[in-house]
Amino acid sequence: MEAGVDVFRLNLSHGDQAGHQQVIDLIRKISVERSVSTAILADLQGPKIRLGTFRGGEPVQLEANQRFVLTTQDVEGTTQMASISYKALPRGQAW
Repeated sequence: MEAGVDVFRLNLSHGDQAGHQQVIDLIRKISVERSVSTAILADLQGPKIRLGTFRGGEPVQLEANQRFVLTTQDVEGTTQMASISYKALPRGQAW
């Protein structure tokens, strides 16, 4: 705050509620002590989008400009296609 920070971003994807509360309390305490307005931005986690398994359990190497398809179908991944866990992604639905 001495350097001019007026917004603190908390990544709520990491840590626990008690730890986040300690940080929030500290920010508020120092803000009051210094008589400065300070905001807290809570960064919430979006959906977890995960790739499915790949043939042989091995990583694949993609080439520049190569066509690569992400599908919600349950397929074994290759250099051309892989499955993803988030079924609403192709429909453009919000999480």
